[in-house]
Amino acid sequence: MSDLPAVIRIGGTDYTVIERKDLRDGNTDLNGQIVYNDAEIRIEDDMTPHVKWVTLWHEALHGLLEHAGMGDHKEELILALGYGVTQALRDNPWLRQPPGENVVTGDYGPIRVSHE
Repeated sequence: MSDLPAVIRIGGTDYTVIERKDLRDGNTDLNGQIVYNDAEIRIEDDMTPHVKWVTLWHEALHGLLEHAGMGDHKEELILALGYGVTQALRDNPWLRQPPGENVVTGDYGPIRVSHE
């Protein structure tokens, strides 16, 4: 069972996250891909959970830029941001939520809980 979410929302579009064993199909450099017309993010299944997480971030960043009208971006930018964001989140857990709030995930998405 995967630790990746089944769906991730990017730019108002819900993308289904699909893990596939045949994604690389001869291309050993391909860990993931975002397919805009199918609203899917495909992740190679034959990787460690950490590499899958970084790959999901990588594909989500492609999606963020695409939805912002910046579809003609360089792969080097996505690589730098993908590794940079995931490293910042791992090293600084407090970056995951606004100060004074706790995010509790329910069946219908994040619910903000105040501690006042």
